[in-house]
Amino acid sequence: MLHSRTRDAALFQIGLAVFLTIVLLIILIPFWRVIVTAFVPLDIYTRDGVPFFLLPTEWTIEAFKQLLGHSRFPRAIWNSVIITLLGTAISLFLTVPLAYGLSTRNLPGRKLIMSLVLFTYLFSPGLIPVYLLITGMKLTNNYLAIILPPAVSVYNTLVMMSFFEGLPEDL
Repeated sequence: MLHSRTRDAALFQIGLAVFLTIVLLIILIPFWRVIVTAFVPLDIYTRDGVPFFLLPTEWTIEAFKQLLGHSRFPRAIWNSVIITLLGTAISLFLTVPLAYGLSTRNLPGRKLIMSLVLFTYLFSPGLIPVYLLITGMKLTNNYLAIILPPAVSVYNTLVMMSFFEGLPEDL
């Protein structure tokens, strides 16, 4: 009986290892293809494509030279930095107080506010109403058009609420 259990456990471990290896390959192969494509010369890429597993026969960094030499590249990096930093700061500024308030049990209207928050999570407005709101507020071609719509994340609020509820009340 004991031998059967260890054999079954070993078969399970082998099956699990095979399954996880397949999942790992499914996840890593697209990344591998992107990396290889970045280093393959354009003429070879258009003629032969990208080898599936193998390394390319010829390597180049021409694509990176072209990217770094492009006049709009520094502006694109700057836009990413500004949107990331401002978006994170504004999201924390709005989400943390909301989560803290909703995590206290004696907040008047807590159930109503929580219902409204969950309603926005279940029934998001969609792209066109958000676009109409942004254009109505005259925020097109502005950083705030990208930062404000996802500023209060219901998921982040729920995560922060569970964090605050886990803290001792003495704090």
